[in-house]
Amino acid sequence: FIVSDGNNMGSWRVLISKNGEDGQGWQLRKRGNEANRMRMTIRGTSGGDDRDMNNARVDDPNVFSLLYGGGTRTFFSNGTQRDTLSDAGAIAAAPNSPVTIAARVRSNGTSVQSAGKAMISEVLIYNSTLAPDEVQKVEGYLAHKWALTGSLDGAHPYKDDAPDFSDPSTGVD
Repeated sequence: FIVSDGNNMGSWRVLISKNGEDGQGWQLRKRGNEANRMRMTIRGTSGGDDRDMNNARVDDPNVFSLLYGGGTRTFFSNGTQRDTLSDAGAIAAAPNSPVTIAARVRSNGTSVQSAGKAMISEVLIYNSTLAPDEVQKVEGYLAHKWALTGSLDGAHPYKDDAPDFSDPSTGVD
């Protein structure tokens, strides 16, 4: 999950990545100079490297959700599914590239590229795939926290009311 405002990001500028080039890692970036398209790249999996998502304006305030696991890759923008495909396998390792916000670090570990003029409010990364109701709950939480509920789809279950976390999931002792 990433809460952002692209602030007139340039062509092919990166929002978040762990390399995403050199046959390694992953990235979410603006698609060319197209204001209404994003590209999600995941290297080394069965679904192909690059997927373009329409109607996802990176230059507007957004709650983006990217999910990978359980045989699927799915992308949401403000609670609306923009793309999904069958995808499996391990993401190609990017051992010399840290997770980078608003840029990309290539496989040499030192070359910072494609820096975007994005304003990032929050990033949440989970190490397992969330269930659809959990995804909606996190989207609702982020939209309410960052005053982006007006951007959520009208049918989103948390558009009007913030989610209730009083009954938390079972954690690790």
